[in-house]
Amino acid sequence: MKSVEIRAQTLSRTPERSYLARSPNRVKREKMKGKNVKNGYDEFYETKFTNMDDWSKSPVVWHPRRWIASLAEKEKGQSLAIGCGMVDLKILQSDEKEIIGIDISKVALRTARNFGEVILADGTLLPFRDSSFDSICAFDVLEHVTNKTRMMIEIKRTLRTGGKMFLSVPIKTKGFAKDERQPLDDPPTLGFLIGLVKKEFHLSIIRGFWGRNPANRIPYSLYSFLSLFFKYFPCLLIGSRQISLVAIK
Repeated sequence: MKSVEIRAQTLSRTPERSYLARSPNRVKREKMKGKNVKNGYDEFYETKFTNMDDWSKSPVVWHPRRWIASLAEKEKGQSLAIGCGMVDLKILQSDEKEIIGIDISKVALRTARNFGEVILADGTLLPFRDSSFDSICAFDVLEHVTNKTRMMIEIKRTLRTGGKMFLSVPIKTKGFAKDERQPLDDPPTLGFLIGLVKKEFHLSIIRGFWGRNPANRIPYSLYSFLSLFFKYFPCLLIGSRQISLVAIK
């Protein structure tokens, strides 16, 4: 399998595996209202992360990240999990693929490295060569990034032709309540998200989640059909509190 070359600090649990660093690279630091986001997420994972944040224990049908992860975990080849936190690699690890997780928090990566290769890196400045991955996942990451366009461009750059992006993100709707525990919590609107994705990718599947709305109880087989329909008429997803989607380069 073709190796992925990196230029970032690695916290691998298996140093003998040959992801050779090209050059040391400091994690890009974003500042928001005088706070350092990187340090803020170290603090979040040290003192504010709870069992409620461990989405690996949620049912697939009800949880947006679990639903999109159930699709992503079937992918083969080389995969990247952006903003992997403590949990993503636990769900996505598979004998069918080689997965790397990145995050800006060293604290999160100390746990994540128990489930796969991890690298301290920023999603808006991916330390990989062009066309390195067959699939890239970003589960509830985009809302914690200031330069969302840059992150999309980086995902597209590092995906191979025909590669898939698996994305879940909260949507800014009327009555949106910011998660005050997070150093940065700024979800996109539905229109901005759809425009951003369609500019760089071909939208393949999209699903909306309405909290406890009965629409979430639609059988999986029927919703798979509706998801194909929604990609042509995403305006029907207005009011969704969360969007999960698959897009192809």
